[in-house]
Amino acid sequence: MDASADKPIDPDTLRRVALGDASPAEHAAVAAYLAAHPEERARLDAMRDALAESRGPTRRPNLDQEWRALASRLGLDKPQPHVSPVRTPAPRAPLAPTIPHRRWTASTLTASAFAAAAAIVVAFGVAQWINHRHAPPQLAWREYVTTPGQREIVTLADGTEFTLGPASRLRVAPDYGRSRRLIRLEGEAYFAVTHDPVQPFTVLAGTALAEDVGTHFVVRAYPDQPDVRLVVTEGAVALADSARRTLPELLEAGNLGRVDAAGSVTVTPIANVDAYVAWTRNELVFDHMPMREVVVELSRWYDLDIHLADSSLANQQLLASFKNEPVRDVLHAIAATMDATVERSGRDVVFRRAH
Repeated sequence: MDASADKPIDPDTLRRVALGDASPAEHAAVAAYLAAHPEERARLDAMRDALAESRGPTRRPNLDQEWRALASRLGLDKPQPHVSPVRTPAPRAPLAPTIPHRRWTASTLTASAFAAAAAIVVAFGVAQWINHRHAPPQLAWREYVTTPGQREIVTLADGTEFTLGPASRLRVAPDYGRSRRLIRLEGEAYFAVTHDPVQPFTVLAGTALAEDVGTHFVVRAYPDQPDVRLVVTEGAVALADSARRTLPELLEAGNLGRVDAAGSVTVTPIANVDAYVAWTRNELVFDHMPMREVVVELSRWYDLDIHLADSSLANQQLLASFKNEPVRDVLHAIAATMDATVERSGRDVVFRRAH
């Protein structure tokens, strides 16, 4: 065995080989080392991500460029493939791209093709070897959870602040603020985002993906509701479906965006933006909300099990607001407004049509 095969390869040489920039002599040295140390070949496939992250994000100076960059990053600035009309459930996280395969036979491989394949194997093995030795330890997502009737205010390291609504769960990516600013949300949260044009702030919530640079907005994505809702109170937010099948919609202050289970995005202007964020000030505001949604909101707010005994109440709309009133007063006020009665036994509450 060549004694040089046992000589460790320096990281710069390994990187050049992985990138295809190495000299023939460097390729040969690395190939000899890997041949002498086959166990290194088993550590292979994370180098591409490590190299991509090491290049760092590209600064985008204005909103138009942010918009174009987002569409490009989502792969939506290119013609989209035809989609079958058969509906399938929307995935909760982006799927890995499918890589086409080609079948090779011995007769189709020339000597140069064998050499190219060998170079790819060497580079791939080197990539993993580098990554194994230089990748940082894997860190866990930070998680914030509230129970029914509870709210929590958290300030992140970059100054971004969020208010987490009742019965909600929010997770912060372990590399938040270093290579990206990614949040995952189940429930409701109000975000006051610190401006950073280099690292846009991204929220994944149910079927929705929202991205902005620095603004204020609220996201509502409870599992039991039919769509994800986002209201912008200041600035602008790009909203798309989390499966990235549609072009993002740009929401400005005063816009309500909805993403349904199929990934369809709609945007409408709203007159009373405050109704969507009043809960952050410990206020309950019902702006012509159907009673079927009111009882769900009250259940989360007061940690009760509230039901409608009469289906005729479900579509009646409530216009009311409450702040710090005892739950008994709130329930009876709503019953009086809806021409209904209310009964409570422990945590169980039932509204009935008055006769």
